[in-house]
Amino acid sequence: MRKIRGVFEDHAVSAAIDNAAQKNPRVAEVFRGLGWGLAREAEVAGYELPGHSPPQYLYKTSSPIVGDPVITARYEYDDTDVTIKSVLITIQGEDE
Repeated sequence: MRKIRGVFEDHAVSAAIDNAAQKNPRVAEVFRGLGWGLAREAEVAGYELPGHSPPQYLYKTSSPIVGDPVITARYEYDDTDVTIKSVLITIQGEDE
């Protein structure tokens, strides 16, 4: 059975998600999905960023639906936790 990690975010990430979700409620849904995926597959989900200790990774959600939020997250993980360090929120179909 695959290990499920706890998912945490820095305060700035929480503020960014809350602020964006006031304008587009789908942001909160996409962020929950991002957390769900990272909790289960953090080690294979993202691309490792060079020059970070501990290692940090980037993962970008995707959607074929114009107007849906897309979240790019920078995160790190260990055996028990994933910590989302920062996010960039864009809207599918807008200039990214």
